[in-house]
Formats: sequence, structure tokens, C-alpha cells
Amino acid sequence: MKKKPTVLPALTAAAAVLAILSIVVFTLENQKNISSSNREYLLDSTSQMAVLVDDSLMHGSTNIQVLSGLAGELLTSPDIDVAALQRILDDSIFDFIEFTDREGKNHNTTGGVSEANDRRYYLDAMRGNSGVELIFNSRATNETLLAFYSPVYYQGGIIGSLLGAYKETDQLNELLTMDVFGYRAEAYLCNEDGLIIASNQNIDTTREVSIKAVLGPRTLADADTAGLIYKNETKVVPLAGNETGACVMGLANSDWYIVQIFPEQANRMMVANANRIGIVLAVFLVAILAVLLVLTYLILNQSRSETQKALVKAEAVSKAK
Repeated sequence: MKKKPTVLPALTAAAAVLAILSIVVFTLENQKNISSSNREYLLDSTSQMAVLVDDSLMHGSTNIQVLSGLAGELLTSPDIDVAALQRILDDSIFDFIEFTDREGKNHNTTGGVSEANDRRYYLDAMRGNSGVELIFNSRATNETLLAFYSPVYYQGGIIGSLLGAYKETDQLNELLTMDVFGYRAEAYLCNEDGLIIASNQNIDTTREVSIKAVLGPRTLADADTAGLIYKNETKVVPLAGNETGACVMGLANSDWYIVQIFPEQANRMMVANANRIGIVLAVFLVAILAVLLVLTYLILNQSRSETQKALVKAEAVSKAK
């Protein structure tokens, strides 16, 4: 009698194939879903960072306007004595404060004098405006400075401007921080031309480094590096070797913008952990399926054996009649 092929190996092989396919599909979909979730997280995080930086800039602008108004109220003549203002300047938020007179000369609280008649902050303040100016490689400190300025009035006329400055490394860099599972995200604050103002990376901002020079080589071949310059639209620029990309988002009250990159190490760790859990679940399900297949096979085999015995017995009874 020819032996019939057993069913169990075929069922087991089918279960193994299904398990492998399920693991592959799960891994691909899982990576896609995690990358999508990380992209949303990156957008939310960059938005929060933009708010913090924007608030810091607004706070500096408000502070210098209050100080310039207070300085004007304390004047008894149009010839301002910076040393006499030391009392109100000591408690300011700035690293240092200077007064620029009508001739464009900067006077600091220690008696030092420097030329500022070509600076935008001086020219703009003499027109009655307040604002903030980014100064690369300052003549006074050889550092990148953020200068907040506001005109000083005496008897209704502008006699100069008050300048409050702080070093970007001391203020803004602290706001450009996002850690994901212990991995720090790259973050850059850029001006409207794409020059890096501040960063949590080791970049010498006094050299006026462009964000395109830093991240341009890392963009995908079919991606336009112009996307790294903010143009009134938040976007995620794809990067080579990074599943999430770089988020480019503008500040609400400034032409400046933030570029932040989700750490790829964190992305890989999240995918690996999720895949590990998925594989364990898949193996567990396969094990359950294998047990069910074996039990089903045993039950069917026993039922077939009993059926055969019944048929043999019935045949013997039939022959005995």
C-alpha cells in the first residue's frame, strides 16, 4: 500500500512562510509609521522652539525700550553720562549696554568709545525706530552679538540710542535644545539670508556660515538646497541617511527661522525596539499556530484511525454474515 504524504510538514512550512512575510511587512510598515510620527514630533518640537526664541527676542526688544525710556526720564541735559546710568543698567538682562550719541559714537559704561555711524541700529534708531540687529564679528568683542536698540529722547528730540547686546552663545544656544532618548537634535537659528546666527553645534558664527554650506551636502540628490532657506512656508527637507529630515520653520515676529533635525540614532533605536517587540509577538503567534496545527493534526489523525478501525470492523461483520 502506497504511503500517503503527511500533511503536517506542509502546514508547518506554510506557517513559517506566513510568519516570515508578516515580520517583513510589519518591519516595513513599522519603519514608515515611526518615521511619520517622528516627523510630526519634529514639527511640534520646532514650533515650540520657535516660540521660545521668538519670546526671547521680544523680551529683549521690550527690555531695551523700557530702559531707553527710563534713561530719557533721568536726563537733565542732552549730554548723556553713561556712567550715571549704571544704576539702571546693572540689573538688565544684557551682557553689556552702550549709548550711541548723535554723531554715531558708542559709549560703554567703562568709558570706552567706538564708531557706530555705519551700523544699521544707529541709523534706524535715529529715525525713531526700535529693533534688533545681528552683528557678526563685533568690533568690540570679535563675537557674534544680538544688539537690541531703541532711541533715547530728551525734551521730545532724539539725542541718540541705547544699545543692549548679548552673546548668542550665552542666550540663544540654550534655547536650541531637544533631546530624544538621550540623543541631541541638531538645531540652527538662521537669518533671512540663511546665515547661521546660533546653533547647538560647534560652529563659528563669526565666519558668517550659511546653512546651505552645512546641510547642503547632506540633502538628497533630488532635493533642492534652496529649501533650506525659509520662504514663508514650513517644510521638511529630506536628508541622506536620515529618515525624518530637517524641519525649516520661521519665527512669528521676525524674518529669522529655525532648522532642526531629528536625531537619526533615536529613529533607528525606536524602529529597532518596535521591530524587536513585533518579532517576539510574531514568534509567539507562530508558536501558538504551530501548537494548534499539531493538535489539529493529532485529532484528525486519531479520528481517521478510529474511522478506519470502524470500517475494518464493519467489513469483518459483513463477511461473517
